[in-house]
Amino acid sequence: MQFNSNWSSPYKFTPGKDNLDVIKNWGCQGKTGIYLIRDESDRQNLYAGQATNQDLATRLQQEIKSSHNQLLKNYLLVENKTITLRWAECSNPIMAENIAIIGCEPLFNRRMSPWKGTDRPTQDEYLREATRLGIFTSQERSLDNLTKYLISDIETNPQLWERKPNPSRERNTYRERF
Repeated sequence: MQFNSNWSSPYKFTPGKDNLDVIKNWGCQGKTGIYLIRDESDRQNLYAGQATNQDLATRLQQEIKSSHNQLLKNYLLVENKTITLRWAECSNPIMAENIAIIGCEPLFNRRMSPWKGTDRPTQDEYLREATRLGIFTSQERSLDNLTKYLISDIETNPQLWERKPNPSRERNTYRERF
């Protein structure tokens, strides 16, 4: 992935060695958006996250200090690996994080963020944000990646996609109508 000007510069951090307060100096304090945790060489995407209810600096500090993702937590706190952090300011961090998960395929992300309420973006909004972040270079590539992600999800979580009839519920519904 080639990072464009919408992304921060890469910042190196070693958990257990570097002070978490240094994150406040990275220009992300007071901003909402998404972040990518990458390996030390800045080549492999490890985790994509979002900051919506707090600023990016606070969210990054929390993620490094006590991640809820067990694989990332092990990588950061047990192995004490040096990581590279990048962030981007976004008006819709949930959408941007989902785009990053689909497009960047981070090693430790297992699912996308669910939508709350009626603020689900349109396909055009997804494509504009993906292009703005430089995650997809074309609409065709973004649709290919989205399709690949959905097919993979169907194969690994078929129960989420299959309609399982419930005969007693359908029978009761039929009886209630007549």
